[in-house]
Amino acid sequence: MRVTLLGSGDATGVPAALCDCAYCARSARRRRPALLVEQGATTVVLDVGPDLTDQLRTTDTDAVDAFLLTHFHRDHADGLLALLQTLRSGTDAAWNDARDAHAFDLHMSPTATDHLRETFGYFLDLLEPTWHSDGTTVGPLAVRPFPVEHARPAYQTVGFTVEAGEAAVAYAPDMRGFVDGPPDADLDLLVCDGSPVVGLNHGTEEELLAAVEAADADRTVLVNATEHGRAEHTSTLASRAAAVGCELGRDLASYSLDDG
Repeated sequence: MRVTLLGSGDATGVPAALCDCAYCARSARRRRPALLVEQGATTVVLDVGPDLTDQLRTTDTDAVDAFLLTHFHRDHADGLLALLQTLRSGTDAAWNDARDAHAFDLHMSPTATDHLRETFGYFLDLLEPTWHSDGTTVGPLAVRPFPVEHARPAYQTVGFTVEAGEAAVAYAPDMRGFVDGPPDADLDLLVCDGSPVVGLNHGTEEELLAAVEAADADRTVLVNATEHGRAEHTSTLASRAAAVGCELGRDLASYSLDDG
């Protein structure tokens, strides 16, 4: 199973708009968090933030079987606009052809769907989101949501595990901790919110470290990083991550997980 970190930043991103600070100027780009998982001919993408078009084109991804949202905050959901425009461009006949050519499933919680209805009501007839609280199967990939502490109950935020054979990755880019305990999987890789260490706080360092310990992944990669917000250079953020036994995420980093 191949996993690609499409974005490692926070809601602002790096470089920040209208900013010429030394940290934005000297740092590699940090897009909003998203994860690409590939197994054979099957592809899923977790989160669809405002950088989605750039993320997919940069990785030469032109077919996705399923998109899944952790929650409906704009830095995780605004890419829905780009997906909609792809599907509805041109004449009615061309739109139907485009929809067939770029068909994908969209999975988001009932709460996220309610926010979608309030924000872009006309999406629902075109994107037709679904939700399976006990998980879903996409080709050879088993995808399961798990609840996390972040903006609950208003946003019903989750993380996801994706498994193929013996390979397993968990993704939880915004969280203070787990609601019902850590994911029930033998994790090769955990990609999680590291804001107490490398970004602006969603929680405390103690909460983050307790969650990382409970997940017991072979590797833990921290996202929600921001050189701009912390006014610190990348090397300092990397040292902070290493000091707590984790790795600093970077955009487009790729991980190969042995599926047995």
